[in-house]
Parts: sequence; structure tokens; C-alpha cells
Amino acid sequence: MNKKTIRKMIAKYGKDQFMFFLDLALADSKRPERRQIIYDIINFVKTDNYVPEQQMKMPVNGDMIMEHFNIKPGKEVGRLLAIEKDFLFEFPEASIEEIWEVLENIKDTI
Repeated sequence: MNKKTIRKMIAKYGKDQFMFFLDLALADSKRPERRQIIYDIINFVKTDNYVPEQQMKMPVNGDMIMEHFNIKPGKEVGRLLAIEKDFLFEFPEASIEEIWEVLENIKDTI
């Protein structure tokens, strides 16, 4: 499991629920290699400074996207917000400038 996937799971289920899932996985694991992977994930979750989505304010919101790209509310705004969210799962420390760069590059491919 990569860091991005772990952060998505935490955002979806919450940190406590995700840790519960890891406890279940540990209880079900007999192979030392698998148990080590689970311990590595637990250590990452305990030390990662990522803030789950419900506590995190996205740096670029829909109004900013509509103004920046001169577009109206709709699916395109939602798609760009989803791209921003996905980018933040992978790079939680990204600056607003980096987010705009990603969104502009994606927008250019449309």
C-alpha cells in the first residue's frame, strides 16, 4: 500500500476505523513478511502529519477555480476539485502554486 492509498483510506474511514482494520489484519496474518508490512503501515499512520479531508480545508475551492479558468459551475469544476483532492493525497504539503500548476496542466489537456 502506498502513502497516497493509505491517506485515501484514512479520509474515507477515519483514522480510528483504519487502525481497527489494521488490527484485524494483524490478527489474521501468520506470515512474518505480511505482519511486517502491516507494522510499517501502522508506523506510517502514527507518524504521518496528513490531516484527513473532513479536517482539511482544500487550498483551492470551486469559486477560485471558476474565476481562474473563467468557467461556470458544473461537472468540470467538480472534476478539477477531484484532481486537486487526489493530488493532495499524494502530496499533502503541496503549495497553492503547485496545485494551480497541476490544475492548469490538466485543464490544458481538455
